[in-house]
Amino acid sequence: MGIEKVIPSELELVNIFGVNDNNLKYIKSMFPLLKINVRGNVIYIDGDKKEASEVLRILDEMVVMSANKEVIDQADVESVSYTHLRAHETKANLV
Repeated sequence: MGIEKVIPSELELVNIFGVNDNNLKYIKSMFPLLKINVRGNVIYIDGDKKEASEVLRILDEMVVMSANKEVIDQADVESVSYTHLRAHETKANLV
């Protein structure tokens, strides 16, 4: 099953993906079993539904940050990723 995420055209893609796609490469390294491809302003995510949903949540947060005119670097991506993964782990432990 594939997921498509469209980045709003008014946002700077380089801010979201990073210089030389460093932010995107970092996300790909965190989820090596997923296939993540970008064509224009559309991100295609294929693989495990649970992991794809995590990537989608991370990208959603990055879009919000970019819309708020924040400059996104790898440290921000790490922080957003860690926050989402910790929240998921906490929720799993409660069940």
